[in-house]
Parts: sequence; C-alpha cells; structure tokens
Amino acid sequence: MKIKIENLQKSYKLSRRVNQAALRGITVEIDQGEFCAVIGPSGSGKTTLLNILGCIDQPTTGRVYFDDCEVTALPERELVRIRQSLIGYIFQFFNLIPTLTAFENAQLPFWYAKREERERYVKNLDRLFAEIGISELKKRYPGQLSGGQQQRVAIARALAHFPKLVLADEPTGNLDSHNTGEIMALMKRESKKLGASFIVATHDLSLLEHFDKVIAIKDGMVERVTLNKNDETG
Repeated sequence: MKIKIENLQKSYKLSRRVNQAALRGITVEIDQGEFCAVIGPSGSGKTTLLNILGCIDQPTTGRVYFDDCEVTALPERELVRIRQSLIGYIFQFFNLIPTLTAFENAQLPFWYAKREERERYVKNLDRLFAEIGISELKKRYPGQLSGGQQQRVAIARALAHFPKLVLADEPTGNLDSHNTGEIMALMKRESKKLGASFIVATHDLSLLEHFDKVIAIKDGMVERVTLNKNDETG
C-alpha cells in the first residue's frame, strides 16, 4: 500500500490562548513494501505522525492517502475498519497481557473476527511463530519470556492479519544489541514477504543501514529524506 502525506499539520490546544504545534507541514511519500525509518529528537513529532498514519488521531490540516483513498476524510466507522484490517502495530513496551499466554496475546487483534478470517489468521500466526523461532513458547506467559521473546510475540501479533501498513514506535528501545539486530532483520524480512510498508520511529541511528528510506524530522517538519543510505531528496 502506498502512503502519501500532504502538508500534514497537527496542533494541540494547551490553553484558551496557547496552541502547541506538533507537526508543521509534513509532505512525504512511502512506497508499497518500503521499509522506512522516521528519526528525530524527542518532541520532533514522530509519535504524532505515527498516530495519524495509524488512524488513531486526526490532523489539524492536511491529507493522508492510502493508495487512492483519502483516509483523513473518512468517518470514524471507516477508520475502525482500516485499523482492524490494514494496519499492524508494534510498540516499544510490547503491550502483552500478563494473564494470557504468548499465543493468546498474539490472537487478540482478531479475537472477534469472523470464523473463516480467524482460522486464516491463526494459521498465519502458526507460521509466524515457527519462522520467528518461538513455537515452543506458545503456552508461556509474558513473565516467562525475555524481552526479545516478548517483542517477537508482539511482531507476530502485528503481522498475523496480513496488514498492508505496519507502524513500529521504538520497537527495539528495550532490547540489547543482539536482540535489536535480530528484530530488525525479522521485521525487514516480513515486510518484503507481505509486501507491507513498514514505518519505524527510532532514536537509534545505528539502525539506519537496515532501511530503504530514512525520513528525518525536526520541529514537526521534514528535514531530509535519505534513500538507500546515500541518495538524498527533499
């Protein structure tokens, strides 16, 4: 799925007279299947951008297109459908429920899906657990898993329903260097396999070699776009 962002602006009202601008006119495109990083200092607007792309938040002005569909113009019921069917989320803190097993946690996004869809997603989840190397951990609880294992469960959960867009907010922020490298390779491999666009917000500049495109933002604006580590546009 191709993502097109046009003049995206977002302001938050802090008081009757004071507004805080989080995004100040982001314009950028992300191609289908592209493995993309968003970098910038704290407060630069990375999480705000991911929330808007995830149809969780609405911009103050500007447009976002998924292929030819302007999602920023859709009613909430359509946004719910898009979140459920097209988007996968990977978080820094894993967000696993401690009283559910690893496999139960990974099924949560499609718990109430139709039977046929649920069976298809569970089959894909079995594949993901096997390819990620955590099949033997299905019945373990989050407290019995290492940080790297928990993040693998979270990635399987995000990919089980064949999303077209995967958003990851600091997905390696709580992992050591060994697990970080493995998780990055895993996400990139699954991106290519699914043909899904990945957008990863990160502070870790050592990870940039993994990405097809790097979007650097500062003060809510695009500072530069780097392709394949060397070629720059914008």
